[in-house]
Amino acid sequence: MSKELTKNVKEIKDLVENVTQLSSSLKDSGFDWDKYVKLPHPRLDRMWVGIPAAGLLFIALVMALLTPIPEKWRIVLFIFGFSCCGWLTISTHLRYEKVTTTGVAGVFGILILLVASRFITPQEAAEQAINLMPGNNAQ
Repeated sequence: MSKELTKNVKEIKDLVENVTQLSSSLKDSGFDWDKYVKLPHPRLDRMWVGIPAAGLLFIALVMALLTPIPEKWRIVLFIFGFSCCGWLTISTHLRYEKVTTTGVAGVFGILILLVASRFITPQEAAEQAINLMPGNNAQ
């Protein structure tokens, strides 16, 4: 048992020496690892998608449930909601890196905001959503 352990330790030691020697020779030759090995960037944390989504839904609920809202406050809430929608769209794209997911988040966020602020009706929102779907040629 101890002979096998000694043999394994020697093999590991030899491997470490070989890797160290290879690394130092590549470093001395000007070899640039970054040209050949791309490290994946870390995914954006869920919090960066959840916070703007919660903000957008909160603003939409306030706009939909509190009636009547003075015009000045309605504009302020719409601007904050639109900002949350933009933040949500960018965060969704950075987290998932899918164009379809990004588009769905952005389009539906804006449609929810427009319906909640009563700029369009839910029926108009559904028609717009269908027209904006990828692959739909109905204009």
